[in-house]
Amino acid sequence: MKYKTEIVIEAIRLKEAGVTTSAISKKLLAPSSTINEWLKKAKQNNLTAENLRSLSEQDIEEILRPRSWSRQNVILPDYEDLLVKASAPKMTVQNVYLQYLASVPEGCEPVNKATFYRELKRTKELASKELQDVCLLNSFTPGHMCMIDYSGDGVCWRNKNDGSVKTAQIFVGVLCYSGLIFCTATNGQTREDWLTGITKMFHYFDGVTDETWLDNSTPLVKNADKYDPDLAPEFSNFCDYYNPLGYAVEPGKSRHKALVENAVKQFQDRILNHLNKRSFFSIEEINSAIEPLLVQLNKSELIERPGSSRFSRYKEEERNLLRPLPLIEYSAHSKVMSRKVHPNNQIRLGNVRYNVPWGYVGKELLVKVDTQIKEISFIDPSDGEILTTTKI
Repeated sequence: MKYKTEIVIEAIRLKEAGVTTSAISKKLLAPSSTINEWLKKAKQNNLTAENLRSLSEQDIEEILRPRSWSRQNVILPDYEDLLVKASAPKMTVQNVYLQYLASVPEGCEPVNKATFYRELKRTKELASKELQDVCLLNSFTPGHMCMIDYSGDGVCWRNKNDGSVKTAQIFVGVLCYSGLIFCTATNGQTREDWLTGITKMFHYFDGVTDETWLDNSTPLVKNADKYDPDLAPEFSNFCDYYNPLGYAVEPGKSRHKALVENAVKQFQDRILNHLNKRSFFSIEEINSAIEPLLVQLNKSELIERPGSSRFSRYKEEERNLLRPLPLIEYSAHSKVMSRKVHPNNQIRLGNVRYNVPWGYVGKELLVKVDTQIKEISFIDPSDGEILTTTKI
């Protein structure tokens, strides 16, 4: 167990100043039982906060260890490593303890179950943010969830027509299991921009997750609520089309979307800095510049997983577990329906009949009506091929 030296010293200093144990526990976010054990050990060894500052973290750890650990033949668990394993789906603390027992060499002693459970719990309570993030990453199942957000920092570009300077907004998404990151520039953060970003993200992932998590952004969420947020109708329609469950996280719970916040930070550190050194004259130019930098980011080796990258984890463990994409890409201005071809090689929409290619009589075709460009497309549902288009 690696103790945070500064936390231990601060707990003892506060106690010396007359602060109650419960108040110390609340301030340091450590359980009262842990605080009491530190204080007891410090008293037994005649240690003050000032004394402890002269000791190394290893010395403090040795002092705070339970007596039973002092035996030479006891094999101590690596609690931080086992905590990561315990956070995996369908893994229990009992299973992790059994794995630890199996790893103890013959002739050596393991710590007992009560000690193991207590110290693993303490490790979780005092885990660093980095360790918490690793545990969070380890807890997701492949293909189950992605998270989305916008970066707070955009990219400036100059309009060639009027010379005006505009700021492109950066949509960011992440596959929670593999950590694969996606980002794209949009004109703003309107509802249409959000839905365009999600659509491009799913096509970049080459599949759809079971759930899509986001914060309570007003373009997609009408009314934020802890238990039952009210999604905007357009976003609900989008979710019906691609079939993920849209989930707006509880307001104020930033840890619920920590992975996408980290993905935003990765974009800002690894991509945005490069973009800011260049001049752009369109959103398309920005996205062309993002593409190779995004590939480099996703293929870079992960510090917490040597020999592995976001892309390798996605390719080997997650890609094939995503839901298939619909044949027709979503558009907020389009409606897709299925219609049967009549014997005269025509499809009827309302009171209008449209001709389709020969050979499809009696078969169902997909009909895409785009109200923005005022166009109707007739599509073969077996392969997504557009058979013919006509203006409305």
